Amino acid sequence: MKMNKDKLNTTLTTLYVGDLHPDVTEPVLMEKFVPVGGVHSIKLYRDKATGFSRGYAYVNFYQRADAERAFELLNYDLLMGQPMRIMWFQMDSSLRNAGTGNIFINNLDKSINSLELHGLFSTFGKILSCKIVGYKKGHKRYAYIHYESVDAAEMAIKALNGTLLNGRLVTIEHFKSFKERQAESAHCPQIFTNIFIKYFNQDIDTKKLTEIFSKFGPVASARVMTNEQGKSKRFGFVRYERPEDAQKAVDEMNGKEVNGRRIYVNRAQRKEQRQAELKRKYGQSLNLFVKNLEASVDDECLRKEFSRFGHIINAKVMMRNGHSRMFGFVHFSSSKDAINAINEMNGRMWGKKPLYVAVAQSKECQAYLAQQQMQWMAYMQFGVPGLLCYLRSQFQQLQS
Repeated sequence: MKMNKDKLNTTLTTLYVGDLHPDVTEPVLMEKFVPVGGVHSIKLYRDKATGFSRGYAYVNFYQRADAERAFELLNYDLLMGQPMRIMWFQMDSSLRNAGTGNIFINNLDKSINSLELHGLFSTFGKILSCKIVGYKKGHKRYAYIHYESVDAAEMAIKALNGTLLNGRLVTIEHFKSFKERQAESAHCPQIFTNIFIKYFNQDIDTKKLTEIFSKFGPVASARVMTNEQGKSKRFGFVRYERPEDAQKAVDEMNGKEVNGRRIYVNRAQRKEQRQAELKRKYGQSLNLFVKNLEASVDDECLRKEFSRFGHIINAKVMMRNGHSRMFGFVHFSSSKDAINAINEMNGRMWGKKPLYVAVAQSKECQAYLAQQQMQWMAYMQFGVPGLLCYLRSQFQQLQS
């Protein structure tokens, strides 16, 4: 009975203090918290192997009132130049880890700090935790807010999702764990709203990119990625409000010429998502099929271009009568290297044409070889008119 009472007291008088500067020690925390009220003990957690701070501590007060005062006065207060994040201690870890009442906020402006974000979102209900990621870097900023109730989270999403915060359009949704996002991606890979665009001219900025892609539907956000000097990296992202608009943009814009350059457009995915999808689809195949090669590319040239991704067992450009058929195969010794080559080279301009790079499949290769053979036979038997007739029939089939 006494143990249960001690646990209850600990829950009522102990604060979790996170996001601590690496140089913060117990004495530094004691100096910070003692003026607010009577501190019973402070425990700073350290890595067992290195002894370095893990960035969080527990501060236990004698009285509940002192703990409440510390929570109100010191939450997000600076300690060694870094804002502390304070939460009430939860004995039950399942409550801390549960996604209930937890929301994810993306595309935050760098001018918004934790205190301001907490103040804005606390109007919808009691907040257990508010954490901004990317505080120092100022880019790729997003945040997590954990409400005490699901209703408060629902109200925050309904009121602020898709609104401007300090001039930036934010998106807000219920928090999903990595496993949940993976499961959704596996079951519904065709549903997406965010697309990736690359190989466009440097004169295309975010405004122009939005203008080009808004014809397919309402754009929630768009961004052209830039280097430290503010110059375009010639790739960017567009996020649509509706998945059907994103799919239409990919279907119509991938491979299309924009301002003299053929662009690549596809579903935006993180590197690990692309690799997982390729592994799911192709297993451990290591042989890559490469087409749209320039006529001047030979075996050695193909090997040299792809060898930067890893060790190549064989690289072969397919020939006929001494002339390149403008496709070939690259065989890697490592599946990881092969997947990296696909991620990097598929859709990339090499010469005047965008490459098509995929894991070689027997059916795909046979179909492509058969099509090439039919074209060659039509040319040999009837000359150019016969070839044109064949190509015209193929085009009509594609249109039907």
